[in-house]
Amino acid sequence: MRYVVNAVTMAPIGGVEMSTTQVNRRLAERGHEVHALYRDPGVLLPEWQSFARSVVRVPSFDWHRDRAARELWQLRPAVQAARAARPDVIYLNRVEQIGWGLAAAGASRASLVVHLRNQPSFPGMKVVSRMTARFIAVSECMRRIWIDSGVEPDKITTVHNGILAEDYPVGGLAERAAARAELGLPRDAFIPLYLGRVAPEKGVPTLLQAWRRLGWSTDDARLLLVGTESSGPEYEHLLEVRRDEPAGLHWLPKRRDVITALHAADVVVLPALWEEPFGRVVIEAMATGRPIVASRVGGIPEIMTGEAAQWLVEPGDADAIAAQLAALRDWRRDDPGLADRCVQHVRREFSLDRTADGVESVLQDVVHSRRRAGRAGGRQLAGATAK
Repeated sequence: MRYVVNAVTMAPIGGVEMSTTQVNRRLAERGHEVHALYRDPGVLLPEWQSFARSVVRVPSFDWHRDRAARELWQLRPAVQAARAARPDVIYLNRVEQIGWGLAAAGASRASLVVHLRNQPSFPGMKVVSRMTARFIAVSECMRRIWIDSGVEPDKITTVHNGILAEDYPVGGLAERAAARAELGLPRDAFIPLYLGRVAPEKGVPTLLQAWRRLGWSTDDARLLLVGTESSGPEYEHLLEVRRDEPAGLHWLPKRRDVITALHAADVVVLPALWEEPFGRVVIEAMATGRPIVASRVGGIPEIMTGEAAQWLVEPGDADAIAAQLAALRDWRRDDPGLADRCVQHVRREFSLDRTADGVESVLQDVVHSRRRAGRAGGRQLAGATAK
């Protein structure tokens, strides 16, 4: 199978970029011919160049109706690069770039597969659905939302995100001590962690309310927040949040190395207020042997099944978060086997190979269906000619 995949950036700015890189690397290792197009360079570029048949930089994948004339011209190089690869499939990783995806598929005479990683942000999905071979949703929640927006139900398959175990090593007490020394945190304090964007929908103020209500001494407990933004609306929200910081709060800027922060923590918290499409930090935390307190929204409950379901809270409920943190404060002493159960849950249900299996199955099914349709059309044409 030969396919073209697009990436906005080669920088590891979030879960989308990491998941896209890892899944496509796996598919290349399985013998598929991967051709990558990207817009912005970054540290992931050498990795893509190591497994993709071709890696081509293009000026844009974006198209907006209010800037149609200019942006259609900017799309031309990306469409031409896709056509040059002669793909069986165009694998679009961001649905907001559907204009490029449809144009590239049409120019290449290829099938279009769209990975749905966010909520709908534009109308007309019924039309888009008719022109798209298949969709992949990162959670059942996202699948339902996109069906409601107009995607045909039989065209959309759920494939949960997965991670490589070796990318998220388990961290015991020795790793915790080393991480805390590196970050300047108390060796023996209880430390919950928030890891992600400081944006309104992420619910950080709710976590800060919970922390205030606990009223723990800074000698015994610290709250670690990693993921501050430096510009734009999220920076304004950050400034608002920081005007009334509770005692014991330790801020760190966004960093590529998330393992040190995870290893420094005893518990991770995801207090989301919106329909979180998946919640990658949930599996990242559990993979390193940490329980996570998270909102019962979006795709999060699909990850936190079995024993982990007890740590779900209603969005915006600071009291529930505080109660969960208090209950988990001494989990290492009270339930020393919990870390291993968290690790095994992720390795069993959310491995990278399992995700690659799901994506590969959808892409191959599209290719095989197209070839079957082509053979059927050829037989019909031959029959008509014979008559």
